[in-house]
Amino acid sequence: MHRISLLAVVMLAFGINVQAGEKIELFNGKDLAGWTGNTEFWSVKDGAIVGKTPGINYNTFLYTDKEYDNFVLRFKVKLKNHNSGVQFRSEVVDPVKFVMAGYQADIAPDYWGLLYEEKKRGMIGFQKAKEVKELAKTGEWVDVEVRADGPKITVTTNGKNTVEYTEKDEKAGAKKGKIGLQLHGGPAMEVEFKEITLEPLT
Repeated sequence: MHRISLLAVVMLAFGINVQAGEKIELFNGKDLAGWTGNTEFWSVKDGAIVGKTPGINYNTFLYTDKEYDNFVLRFKVKLKNHNSGVQFRSEVVDPVKFVMAGYQADIAPDYWGLLYEEKKRGMIGFQKAKEVKELAKTGEWVDVEVRADGPKITVTTNGKNTVEYTEKDEKAGAKKGKIGLQLHGGPAMEVEFKEITLEPLT
């Protein structure tokens, strides 16, 4: 596993921007340090973050303590069933239930890698929906990359571009926020995430 440099650690500790191109390990592979969420639902097993519910009636998230603006986010995800997603440039709107609002790279059958805006406008990046059905499968590890560079957002799923979106509404779409992992309301579900890294662009 790659480790960020001592300089990067010091810079992060004092709130100084990390240099563009300096990869940050958001998950250390051992515990949930740097993340906040309901530990009844979230744990770490075999080097992966595991999210699991018995069935709940709201969406809940595990989110980073820090905020990020322009970056390339990369991760692997294995969806056992139901529906998940990864938030970015997002805000916490209910710290009791760990609820978030903002951009989301969707993770679900027929919606892999599409762009959703949780608690706001809903599906906003769906122009390639017909192309995503065979890109990823439930129960298998899937590689996802999210690039947020100013108003432009792109999502890549298993090496295939699934979203190219440019935010044209100055009053919509946050420019900075937290990264979050979703457990969707509804039936009992399970999802795993690993190798979560972020490369700042500015």
